[in-house]
Amino acid sequence: MELIPNCFLKEAKPVELSVEFTHAGKVFKYCMALDLGTFFATDHPRKIEEESLWVNGKRLFLRTSGNTIEIDVKAILIYSEQTYTASQVSLLLDVSKRNLDSQDLFLTNGFKTVFSPDLVTSIMNWFEKKFLVFYRADILESEKKLSDPNDESLYVNKQANTVAQAFGVTSSNLGFFAPKGETVARLYSIFPEKKKIIPIEDFESYGTVRFMNLFPLLQDTLKTGATLVLDEFDASLHPMAVMSILTIFHNDEINTNNAQLIFNTQNPIFLNANLLRRDEIKFVERVEETKESQHYSLADFGTSGVNGVRRGEDYLTNYFISKYGAISDIDLTPLFKKLEPSDG
Repeated sequence: MELIPNCFLKEAKPVELSVEFTHAGKVFKYCMALDLGTFFATDHPRKIEEESLWVNGKRLFLRTSGNTIEIDVKAILIYSEQTYTASQVSLLLDVSKRNLDSQDLFLTNGFKTVFSPDLVTSIMNWFEKKFLVFYRADILESEKKLSDPNDESLYVNKQANTVAQAFGVTSSNLGFFAPKGETVARLYSIFPEKKKIIPIEDFESYGTVRFMNLFPLLQDTLKTGATLVLDEFDASLHPMAVMSILTIFHNDEINTNNAQLIFNTQNPIFLNANLLRRDEIKFVERVEETKESQHYSLADFGTSGVNGVRRGEDYLTNYFISKYGAISDIDLTPLFKKLEPSDG
């Protein structure tokens, strides 16, 4: 995946990444530029061209090519667990640069070790626990880790089953079960009157299976205030169920920890002013000449002028008449007309 952003470039250009987030009462912005070479250049000597960290609008450090590092001493001392003089900071910075490899992050090496381990630990906790990215969300599978592989107990989550019944589960209940000797339990449909259980995917619809595998993830996201990024989140799910989930994320009485859901979709039904704000609706349009993608939001059109977008407009209809772009005219009729009749 790290090679894909520059896959159409004939000459290598740095791949730039940045993320801005709030955590532990602070606003963080972390940026980097990576020299990855050209596409499939696996033997290219990769290196970090640029790296910077901002906290509450102040840049703490900037690392550029050749491991040149600029530091805002006053800003750093606010978050440092140690008290340093300016000369001590300069000395420590020199030591950090000498021990910094071109492929190492300054954030998790010199900056963490010398200046502010607590601040970096807080940042890394967000990346590891509150920034959840799932590519191919359609293959997510809920699991329960067991401490005793010989237990053979059936674990039933009452809250999950209440949601399952509302969603239309046809078995009596759902539960986690692992055959003897296995340490990971998976979802099963339960039939107490028959004294039988079978894997959920053997009885329930694919949409139900998808939802029940997603539910624990959505539950944890709301509980911890995480940012959840899902590819094709709505695949095989009823649009009304997806709309209900979006409404929950917008409900301040339920989403008390400011959790965030980001997902892509092929279904334009979510182009709804009552469901999402204009700045929450993003489009991705591919430029055919370069095969690159352009990213913009509905809010970028403004609210006045010929191309302005107002709240009361019918976003869905406007999308299909190509007012917002990011739509292709796909006609497969000529292709199928050319197909040869099959034998038999």
